Amino acid sequence: MEEYTKEDSIGFDKHKTKMKLLVFASFFGILILLIYTSFVGNFSFTGGTIVENISINKIKINADLTIPQLELDDEFNSIKIKGNSNSFLYVGNQKFDLSDFNNYIILENYEGKIYFNNENIFKFNGKVNNTIINGIPVTSKSGKNTKIYFDENFSYSSLEIRNMAFIKKLDYTTSGKISLNNGKNVLDINDEELIIDRFQGDLKISRRKLNLDGYIAGLKIVGDSDISIVV
Repeated sequence: MEEYTKEDSIGFDKHKTKMKLLVFASFFGILILLIYTSFVGNFSFTGGTIVENISINKIKINADLTIPQLELDDEFNSIKIKGNSNSFLYVGNQKFDLSDFNNYIILENYEGKIYFNNENIFKFNGKVNNTIINGIPVTSKSGKNTKIYFDENFSYSSLEIRNMAFIKKLDYTTSGKISLNNGKNVLDINDEELIIDRFQGDLKISRRKLNLDGYIAGLKIVGDSDISIVV
């Protein structure tokens, strides 16, 4: 019959302690991994820049770019337009001549189409709850959901869509500066293809530049930068 010495007992206790620590460390590591993947989600990045602090399924973006041709058809809380043109603006049964002033038009709760390029709003028709033209509120017999449209192209100098403009996909060749995650990563692009997936935020065009301020689900730059970000 084998005899166990005091040294054997101490060695056995040390072995059990190490095993307990190993099991605890493994369990704790798995728990941390589960919590991380549950709250952060999947994120992949390829290219030459490291992107930090990605929020859940969203990337914070602020970008100043050249103006694309965009076709938006949605509900908008607020639209502000400045410009003048030979076109007329129809609000309900009223007709407004926009040729004599640098007009300032404010629309609240607009639902409909707004198609534009770098010079003109070439399609604009829908329904609106409140309209203000050059500081004067426009009333209509139909009240809310009043029909509104331009009869021809409207030459604009500025266009602002606030409170959650939504662009499902933006894909065009552009130049400018893109800031991600509140300025932690800044990308300068020059005549490169930019693909933005599911932008939601504020859109502003002024002085022939487009500003996007909001969140996106993904971004890809094809050209010298060669960057792809997907949440």
